[in-house]
Amino acid sequence: RTISLGRQKGADPSAIARSRDASKGLRMSLRKIMIERKKEDVLGDHLPGKNEQVIFCSLSKLQKEVYQQIVELPDFDNVKRGSAPCDCGINQNFFRKLSRLSSKAERLEFYRTNKDQVVKQSKCCKSIPINPRREEDGEPVIDPDAVIW
Repeated sequence: RTISLGRQKGADPSAIARSRDASKGLRMSLRKIMIERKKEDVLGDHLPGKNEQVIFCSLSKLQKEVYQQIVELPDFDNVKRGSAPCDCGINQNFFRKLSRLSSKAERLEFYRTNKDQVVKQSKCCKSIPINPRREEDGEPVIDPDAVIW
């Protein structure tokens, strides 16, 4: 009972301290009478290693139709390309500097150290579809005509 009282939401600090002490005492008492057996100690040499297999299977006709409908949704492109750098011109300076570097190693190092400067499509032009009527009473912020969001 002491342990459960100290674990309740809003319990006072003294009840929490008593609960911790009681839990510690219980663990110490159980350690004397309980035998702990680990998998490594008992079967460590007899168990085979993990074997992971990936099995590819075809989609059913219904799954193919649903997949095709989702891929053709107007907002799917925003989701698909959301993490790609935006192509509106906001990243021009970054890619201009990147293209001036002569070796692949220099370009890779530049990209790794400056990648936080690249503005992704989801944070720029192709962000969440905002409802143009959002200022009106009862209108949601996200456009209800947007299919995926």
